[in-house]
Amino acid sequence: MILDKAEGDKYLFAEDKYVFASPFKGDIAKSYFEKTVSNEQEWSVNGFKRHWKYDSEKGLIIGSSTFLALRLDEQVRPDGLLIPIPQEARILDEKKKLSNGYYRDFGIVVYSQGNPNERVAKGIIERTKAELPLVVPFKALNPGLSSRFPYGIAISLTENPLGILSGKEARQYLHDLKYKGYRGSSDTCGLDRDGNGIWYANWSGLGSFYDDGRVDWMCSKGRHADLETAHKGLLQRRDDAKIQKLETERDEKQEEFVNSLK
Repeated sequence: MILDKAEGDKYLFAEDKYVFASPFKGDIAKSYFEKTVSNEQEWSVNGFKRHWKYDSEKGLIIGSSTFLALRLDEQVRPDGLLIPIPQEARILDEKKKLSNGYYRDFGIVVYSQGNPNERVAKGIIERTKAELPLVVPFKALNPGLSSRFPYGIAISLTENPLGILSGKEARQYLHDLKYKGYRGSSDTCGLDRDGNGIWYANWSGLGSFYDDGRVDWMCSKGRHADLETAHKGLLQRRDDAKIQKLETERDEKQEEFVNSLK
């Protein structure tokens, strides 16, 4: 995939559909953050505790983990958004859009059916029936509450999981990680980029999270016809705004002129 410069802070991935990546901050980030913490049943779940908050001054969600990022991804999907899949995240990184100083989570890697995430791996391996390893984006996963899983959170595949790399493709993706010593060889591990720009795929503690985590980019997709329609609508709204401004200025000048005659 090729990443081309688009308008403003948005970046365009060229593939069968247009995939826009844009900073995730401000009111939209706040609204989805509030959705992630609205379920009272999750308040006592170990995997959802600790570092997860909205910083109103920075306009950003603070904190991240495999579980927390996955829960957020599940909340934004109905509105056509998703956390960048691993391939898109790597392109954003190459374009220097992922700033250092914070770590970010982008999915999981299933190497084998080992502990401590044996239950997670078992379900995914049985569903995909694909050659290992598997690089799995958040959009292909669903979270659920279960005391049988570590941290009290189950991870399973969606009904129609898309974007999974397997076998040779997955090995190539992992081989291309910036620092090859940080690949795993067994169990299910999180896939993340740390605050120094190093990509990790060897940490099985999916519930590990700290206050230097961030979820600050989102992607959305659309076909060419959809984007043309949206662009025309944008131009129309812009023209309407210009017309409204001119009419307001005209009315103000007319009122000023009438008042000068009194």
